[in-house]
Amino acid sequence: MTSGKFCGMIKKVNIIHIAQRRNLVMKQKRKVSVLIALMMLLTVLAVPSMAFGASYSYKIVPAGQDKMPDYVPIGGKVDLNVVSSPAGANVDQSDWTWEVQKSDFYSKENTSAIATIDQNGVLTAKGEGKVSVVAMNPAAGSGYYDDEDDWHSNSLQINLNVGFIEEYSGVRIYPDGHAKLMSGYAYNDDGDIDLETYAVPTQVIIEKPDAKHEAELSEVEKAWYNNYARTYPVTAIREDAISSDTIKNFIVPDAVKSIGSHAMGYEKINHSSGDPAKATYLKTNSVTIYGQSNNPAAAKYAKANGFTYKNMNTGKTVTITVTPNKPKKVASTKAKAGKKQMTVTWKRDKKANGYQITYAQSKNFKKAKKNVTINKNKTTKKVIKKLKSGKKYYVKVRAYKKSGNKKIYGAYSKVKTVKVK
Repeated sequence: MTSGKFCGMIKKVNIIHIAQRRNLVMKQKRKVSVLIALMMLLTVLAVPSMAFGASYSYKIVPAGQDKMPDYVPIGGKVDLNVVSSPAGANVDQSDWTWEVQKSDFYSKENTSAIATIDQNGVLTAKGEGKVSVVAMNPAAGSGYYDDEDDWHSNSLQINLNVGFIEEYSGVRIYPDGHAKLMSGYAYNDDGDIDLETYAVPTQVIIEKPDAKHEAELSEVEKAWYNNYARTYPVTAIREDAISSDTIKNFIVPDAVKSIGSHAMGYEKINHSSGDPAKATYLKTNSVTIYGQSNNPAAAKYAKANGFTYKNMNTGKTVTITVTPNKPKKVASTKAKAGKKQMTVTWKRDKKANGYQITYAQSKNFKKAKKNVTINKNKTTKKVIKKLKSGKKYYVKVRAYKKSGNKKIYGAYSKVKTVKVK
């Protein structure tokens, strides 16, 4: 096998849009209307913390703080509370129940081994992984409709990283400055899956935004980059990280010092019960592991598993670079008036995570300004209801990408004007 075999694999990978980005703080609005009729006693089932005639959003934060931490260290404890935003609602913490759930439907992680939470909202971090923390108010009913006629559940949910900062393209970064490959797939120059060769990424680079982009970030976002912008060398490969029966060749960088069992050269067969402990592994034939020098970890793994080890010594690297680049300006924006509503459409940006619609009753967007966030990339249409009949509205749309715990917005589209019927 020649080094030319790998020319399409060993390259710099620029990650602008991260598909599996963390969302440590997920805000969900909760609103209850209390009606008081003269000369009538009406019993209303409402959120106990809701003030009469008021509307609040609710969020989960540590006691005495206004935002969630970027991650929770293993062994750490966090006292979580439900608070209102803006402050003012009297939230009775005893009305809320707490659960730790899987971070997503397909997760195979054992949540109880990662974190537990008691009914006072005290979370204990036990082991590395990602979980969802859910706060529920049983007395509040199933949910409510907001001013935009969108449904909201009367429960709050956040995703929480335990023991690591973030995960990018299957690579986790850690507070001590190293990175670990959690899962990987082999791609060729065209972006298609290559079924023969996989090169382990050498490092993850978190880049600070330039002066222009930094000016658009919040103080929280600036602090995140100040804390974590650096180079994280990949020093470990997790067990069964690269499950495949067709990848024959693996390139392991010098920085890797730890390789888990069945990390390379095996196909993982999950048990029908879904229990990870019952999974089996089928060994792939004719596997060769290439080191960029006499890498003792890679050589030891190859010998222990009966694979061939070769010193490739190319000096080339595979890098994942995380950059806070802005999405493109949204094109083909249209707005159509209806009866007390308008329909806004725009052209899809395949590289964006979502969109923000901004509308108002004045050209400078200062009168009755409102924002509507669209969280799905494929959504290109939104009906905005409960508008004032006969009024003129100005509307514009912009796309956003997620980077860490931040949203990087692109330029607004051209402003469209409609007169509501």
